[in-house]
Amino acid sequence: MTNEPQTNNVIVKLRFYQTKDHYTDNPEMAEHRDFVSCQDSYSYLNYVHTGASENVSSDYEQYIANKEKSFGAFNQDGLLNDEQKLDLRHQLQTTQSVIWDMIISFREDFGDEYCRDYEQAYKFLKKELPKFFNRAGLYSDNIVWYAGLHENTENKHIHISFFEKEP
Repeated sequence: MTNEPQTNNVIVKLRFYQTKDHYTDNPEMAEHRDFVSCQDSYSYLNYVHTGASENVSSDYEQYIANKEKSFGAFNQDGLLNDEQKLDLRHQLQTTQSVIWDMIISFREDFGDEYCRDYEQAYKFLKKELPKFFNRAGLYSDNIVWYAGLHENTENKHIHISFFEKEP
């Protein structure tokens, strides 16, 4: 056993947002719910898809072409096309389920080896997310999820959002 400090290779941050009516006395949390449920033209889906953190007054369709910071949003079936993103946006806007937001961040060298590109991130989530859902007491068949690998910082990280089809 060594006395060297342990370094975490992976850090996970998980948050959830209840329905907006739950936050009648908390406008800041209501705004967060609006953001993750795609109530405005700029939303969490835009951010996951593009990696852009600024709220620019530009059309959603213009965002989709930005590959500078993110490879694009994907789910268990692969990269989302425009029609799938619009359908997902509608589902997020109308769900009465809690919407979960997770970030998986990798130490730089670890991420370069184990999550170096979209394909590795996709395979990792496709394999591990159903296990995570089941261990959390959620039925993976009842979950809608999407994610995006962001490479715009020193450490690669994956943004994941999910909700139950039926609460």
